[in-house]
Amino acid sequence: MRKILTIAVVAAVVFAGIRLVKKRKAEMEAASLPTIPSIIVKTVLPEKGNVTETALFTGKALRENTVLVSTKLSGYIDKVYVSENQKVHKGMLLAKIDGSEIESSIKQLRENLKAAEKSLEALKLSLKAAQTEKKFAEDKYKRIKALYKAGGASKEQLEGAETELKLKTIKVESAQKAIEAKHNEISGLKEAIKGKESLLNYTTITSPVNGIVGRVFIREGNLAVPGKPILSILTGYEKIVFTFPDDIHLKPGQPVTIPKYGTGKVTKIYPEAENGLPTAEAVLENGKEIPQGSLINVKVILKKAQGTTVPLNALVHRDNGTFVVVKENGQSRLKKVTVVAEDDKKAVIKPSINEPVAVGSESKLIRIVAGGEE
Repeated sequence: MRKILTIAVVAAVVFAGIRLVKKRKAEMEAASLPTIPSIIVKTVLPEKGNVTETALFTGKALRENTVLVSTKLSGYIDKVYVSENQKVHKGMLLAKIDGSEIESSIKQLRENLKAAEKSLEALKLSLKAAQTEKKFAEDKYKRIKALYKAGGASKEQLEGAETELKLKTIKVESAQKAIEAKHNEISGLKEAIKGKESLLNYTTITSPVNGIVGRVFIREGNLAVPGKPILSILTGYEKIVFTFPDDIHLKPGQPVTIPKYGTGKVTKIYPEAENGLPTAEAVLENGKEIPQGSLINVKVILKKAQGTTVPLNALVHRDNGTFVVVKENGQSRLKKVTVVAEDDKKAVIKPSINEPVAVGSESKLIRIVAGGEE
């Protein structure tokens, strides 16, 4: 009896298991299979149009030349008359160095010169008196000498007259030497005054050129010394220098635009690279001045093209070229094109295409060619 009951339980369990498996299988078969979502992109018809291809670089505004203005004379700056970015012309007063010590020295030298000139006048009078005395001594010596020969004067009288003449002659010669020395002293004083006045001229700093003040390095009250610039003056034309990748080919004459400042053109390609990159120079032909040393954007027009245009998001870039996606016999396929020029929105391509092209991300365009639906 127990054996029969066990067999019945096992049979019931097996039957229930079979029913459960069949139910699960039916549910799985009844469940709908997942569908692959369609890839939907838009299409546009290529249009005739113009494209200007540009490249944006960062440049630095510079001047053709920078003149450093310094002093030939050490001294404290009394006043600076100009400021940065101010236009100056040749000969314009820029700064003044304190020349009070030089002026005081010139004043003393002039007083010494005046005294020396008075002394010279006195020496000339002394010479004149000495010459008169010498003349009297000469006449006296001649008379006594004649009397001595005639026996009318003694030898002692003759020797006395001769000694007096020699003393008067020495006195004249001394006066002449004193006058000569005084002349030399006066000449020396005049040269000293001239030298001091020349130094005084150096206390006035004027502009050697026409230009614009770049920087003022030394202000009022600071010490200026020879060789140390007081300020800089920017001269010549204004230029913008920038580097560019070597896969972009620039040449003189290409138009440029400096946002907020004006337009111009590339004027030079430098023979030497900067940081391993080619360097170009551009000059504004119309516009306003750019502050020296400013870092600014330079937009260079690389080329202009006219023809069939498509949006940039219609292009598919592959290793073997550039393509657009077109519909052919109900299937999406890649069609190879050549990009002539492109801007930030569209590109001129060739050969010309008159059929719609798909637009979208490159990944979507590649997927619809691989089997999606448009």
